[in-house]
Amino acid sequence: MVDTCRKVDATQESTLEHGHVLRLPQELLRMVFSCFERKRCRSSWLASVATVCKAFNPEAEAALYRWVEMGRCSHVSVFCRSVVKRPHRAVCVRTLIISVRGGSTIRQHLQRALPLLTNVSELELVVDDPCLFDLLLCAPFRLRCLVLGGGHCPLSLEDILASQPYVRSVSLEFVGAGKEHPGSQIYRSDLFPHLDALAIDTTGFSFTLVNHPYPIAHLSLNRARHDDIAHAIKLFGPTLVSLKIVRFIDGQCTSECFWPTSMFANARLPRLQHADITDTYDPETELARNEREMSGSGLGEACPALETFTWGMDERVMLHLYILTAGTVWSLTMSVADAYANVLFACFPALTHMGLFTTTTTTARKRSRAATYLRPYGRVFEREDPENSGAPFRATEGVLIDFRLSSRLFGREGFGAPTCDASCRCCWSDHHSEVLANILTVH
Repeated sequence: MVDTCRKVDATQESTLEHGHVLRLPQELLRMVFSCFERKRCRSSWLASVATVCKAFNPEAEAALYRWVEMGRCSHVSVFCRSVVKRPHRAVCVRTLIISVRGGSTIRQHLQRALPLLTNVSELELVVDDPCLFDLLLCAPFRLRCLVLGGGHCPLSLEDILASQPYVRSVSLEFVGAGKEHPGSQIYRSDLFPHLDALAIDTTGFSFTLVNHPYPIAHLSLNRARHDDIAHAIKLFGPTLVSLKIVRFIDGQCTSECFWPTSMFANARLPRLQHADITDTYDPETELARNEREMSGSGLGEACPALETFTWGMDERVMLHLYILTAGTVWSLTMSVADAYANVLFACFPALTHMGLFTTTTTTARKRSRAATYLRPYGRVFEREDPENSGAPFRATEGVLIDFRLSSRLFGREGFGAPTCDASCRCCWSDHHSEVLANILTVH
């Protein structure tokens, strides 16, 4: 009996010696733990694994600190004390996201921690205290993706942007007062030598404060008024490849503004391939629909390379588009939406897909619970060969699945910073041009 037990123990020791996970090469261990990065539900698991044994600690800790996202000042303080106490943790941080209310209580903690974060390439700092942004002026990291936001725009914004010459995507999300403050203007020509994508929430930062034609390819504007849009198209039109705009329709807009393509009239966007326009209305504003203003002047010459066009609207506008057209200009069996699609396919020679949508409330059951969420519902138009089908386009109606530029080109839901590849948020790649070929799909 004793001999049998000894044989079993010897077999187990041999198995542990030759096949145990601890004997895996360091590269394989790193790959295993990297699978749990950016998953909030796995953070506690990684923290527990880091305390199992010393062999697991380096890789588990590196995975735990590679993506850091914090939404409370107390969490920021704990993180800063952690990396100051053990600086090797600071070297692991690649993505740092801080989005807190206030922020004055974390200034000293960040002041001690930021000089240690030498490898950060993606930074999101959304705070209400504008003094915290000045800490970035002496930061050692070289960012590729930068998101700044909060209640007030800092006066040193241009100097902060100048301190990051390698940044490829910038998002400004200031929503407080003082949007016209002259100290926040961006006009230096030496800024953004490598900038590829720019996103601005014009609620607290007017786009007219940007006064230099930086050669960006991708632009996103949130709650943009007519002046912001006109200024952006005039400034960046020659280089834009994709454009995402959430328009704010107020009393200053005319009936021509009802049609989103009116912003392209007499403009020059020779490289523009993808446009995603969403309209939000002032509660007291309701634009009159004039079907004769569908086709603006010079649309074909303005966007000769436009391939996909999407237009989001509220339910009131969608109902206007679903009624039959009146008068002698269009057929009585054609809806306003069909007529608009007909005009756009005739104006834009490269247009292949067009989508009109509104958001609808959907209820689904998940894990025995009913969940209510919004999904885009509308109509998709796809160009057809008139000689074969007898019509210039084919229309399909239903729930549109993940077809908007906001979800494909910008990392966060809704308004956010651009992405690097299929999963990263730091720069742009050819992956998006492949994805956008099929962004208009119907469930």
